Amino acid sequence: MGRFTMARRIIAMLFALSILPATVVALPSEPTLIPVVLADFKFVPSTVRLQPHTTYVLRLTNSGASEHDLAAPKFFMAATVSADSIKKVRDGRVVLHAGETVDIELTTGDVGSFSMRCTFFGHALMGMTGHLEVAGPSRTNSHTAANQGAWVGRSSQHRGCFCCNTDTLCHTVRKPDIGRTKAPITMFGRPRRG
Repeated sequence: MGRFTMARRIIAMLFALSILPATVVALPSEPTLIPVVLADFKFVPSTVRLQPHTTYVLRLTNSGASEHDLAAPKFFMAATVSADSIKKVRDGRVVLHAGETVDIELTTGDVGSFSMRCTFFGHALMGMTGHLEVAGPSRTNSHTAANQGAWVGRSSQHRGCFCCNTDTLCHTVRKPDIGRTKAPITMFGRPRRG
């Protein structure tokens, strides 16, 4: 009789569990961290690609010797900036002192391309401009596995291309003295040495 009693209890528990409503609790996912360096007269990367309606943390770091800012008023108007981060965005720009790092948490809006620039005198003229692109995933990948590598100064977790924010290097250069070879290039278009 002991085995039948135990079997009845198990069947009763399974039946009770099957009629209870299933409750699913969705845990909030962590926003994706996007590092953007404001160096002397350039943004690294100069083009930041984001997915629409996705939450990100833009980690802005001023590695330059003077003040810089990231001004992208149309981008910040299209995005939903978190309550903590909205205090750091004034008139569509974030000002950073030399050596300062600021995190801006936001949820992107609809698809669009937004320009960003440093508004301090002469900085944009010297090349401190870029783009924030909100677009869906591309269907084709023009990057080749042969071009994979790391840029000088980037940690191993941030491998890839500065200009297009992907996991592979996307640029090739033709060296006339050697023939057609693929080599990573710097931000200024010259082959990397070393």
